[in-house]
Amino acid sequence: SVTTNPQFVLSISRPADIVLTLTQTDRRMGAGQDDWNHAPIGMYVCYLGKGGFGTRPSRMASRHDIQRNKVASTGTFHGAREATIKVSLAMRDHGTTSYIVLPCTFDPGVEASFTLRAFVAEGQPAVELLPAQ
Repeated sequence: SVTTNPQFVLSISRPADIVLTLTQTDRRMGAGQDDWNHAPIGMYVCYLGKGGFGTRPSRMASRHDIQRNKVASTGTFHGAREATIKVSLAMRDHGTTSYIVLPCTFDPGVEASFTLRAFVAEGQPAVELLPAQ
């Protein structure tokens, strides 16, 4: 299930334009040509809204949470080594606003080593990208 995938909290202190890249380990290194296929990958960016009684959830707990709070996604999953998304994130809370970045493969149960990076343009506010609890 997508909700058991690694999730990352992306925190901003001002509105920001962010480029996220999800890169799989290069399967060509030391592998036979038959092993060159990469898993179809993609990612979702979801607002990490307030939970019950004013608490803040630390991750997306269900597919419903993902669909209800999704602000962006890579769209179609492709068997490419890298998936990229550019997203404009708005402030929704006072102080810091947090989003969840949820990398995933198209097929359930398929795992792949990956690197997740967040880029902002010069002059944009710094962002913090940490594993969700």
